[in-house]
Amino acid sequence: MSLTATRCIDEAQRLAPVFESQAAGSDAARRMLPEAIDELRASGLLGIVQPEAFGGAAQPFDTLVDVIAELAYGDASPAWVCANLFANSWLVSKFGQQAQEDVWQDDPTAAICGTLAPTGKVEVVEGGYRLSGRWEFGSGCHASQWGLFGGIAPHPSTGEQPTRLIFVVPRTEWTIVDTWFASGLRATGSNDIEMSGVFVPQHRAEPFALLNDGLGPGRDVAGAGLLPKLPLLVTWAYAVAAVPVGCSQRLVEDFAENCRAKLSQGAKASAGQSGPQLRLAEASAEVDTARLILRTDTRLLMEMVEAEHVPTVDERSRFRRNQTWAVTLAVRAADRCAAAMGSSILGDASVPGRRFRDIHASQAHHALVWDSPAENYGRVRLGLEPNAKIL
Repeated sequence: MSLTATRCIDEAQRLAPVFESQAAGSDAARRMLPEAIDELRASGLLGIVQPEAFGGAAQPFDTLVDVIAELAYGDASPAWVCANLFANSWLVSKFGQQAQEDVWQDDPTAAICGTLAPTGKVEVVEGGYRLSGRWEFGSGCHASQWGLFGGIAPHPSTGEQPTRLIFVVPRTEWTIVDTWFASGLRATGSNDIEMSGVFVPQHRAEPFALLNDGLGPGRDVAGAGLLPKLPLLVTWAYAVAAVPVGCSQRLVEDFAENCRAKLSQGAKASAGQSGPQLRLAEASAEVDTARLILRTDTRLLMEMVEAEHVPTVDERSRFRRNQTWAVTLAVRAADRCAAAMGSSILGDASVPGRRFRDIHASQAHHALVWDSPAENYGRVRLGLEPNAKIL
């Protein structure tokens, strides 16, 4: 059965309660449980934006965002892992034919984690590079057969000048360092990853700038479609932004259930007053607006790439503003509900409490913090140069 957009959503809605039922165990393990990874692999969703030539569905990015939000409605941690695995599969589709064959030829269901900050040491050698060092925040590393890693070195396409590169490295060449002890998103397994003198062939290294502008060699692979042409950062951030938005939608429902329970117990002095009712209306409007922003923007990005329109700096600054604003709305909704639910959410065993922590942990990702994208939008809108290279 082909993985249509409708089936993608159906599978996400089927998986969400499964992930939710495993949340306590995965939180304790600080990673997705093996059975959850098996369920994910069996669902076919790992191929949601994978090229069709390698068995993927090559669905548009707005479908991916909806799927992640649905998964986060069940539990944020596995949704965060999925957001990264799905987006990294899309990133590999920006590489050339040989790199894609390395990853998917023998295992079309291969999962790919990624930690793109250029923190490791890169040595140029004959035929490629050698990587050494440590990379942080490898979300989903336990589920992955490959990884994407950042580094700085010269590249044939950029001459002798050192440039930021992305490398594709198999799981057999790197080690997971157990460092992930966090207050939120506990089950993402976002551990450090280490390598020492690992050889990476030239075809599995591409300049970040080329990939970011949608100009990677993957766009020229036969049957590539539109996805490899999408800009990297302004598109990728929508995937992780969908996690706090979907999770916050569920926390709003938790709050509504909390209020209904109090009313059924005759506690009209709390839930029956206008305050909680106004909070519910405001919070639900915030998360509905946030999800609409994500869906509308990712559809617009697909329309732009279909029309061969390269997003301008103005457009990119607006996309970045919208991503972080959607997350800001999700966090506001979570705060609004949590403040009215009382001390019952403070315990580690509290499900609404876990959602609250996960939403705030999601916003801590540098791509989802409001300040810099907001300032950049204002600068660009007023004719000034943006002050951050995250567009």
